[in-house]
Amino acid sequence: MTVRLADGVAAIGKTAWNALANPAGRSDPHPFTRFEFFEALESSGCASARTGWQPAHLVLEEDGAVTGILP
Repeated sequence: MTVRLADGVAAIGKTAWNALANPAGRSDPHPFTRFEFFEALESSGCASARTGWQPAHLVLEEDGAVTGILP
């Protein structure tokens, strides 16, 4: 098991992020945990060093698969 720091959601990937943020079977996925929300914040500059909200996501991986994310 390894832990790494990702400087943006693109370094984690949409599929891995959304699989953890909104697990299969949930009938009410929360829009503010989705990859698309964080990607919009990052690409628009809202989440940046300039605004004091620089992306630094902790990523837990096991055998090459993302098993946890801490935004």
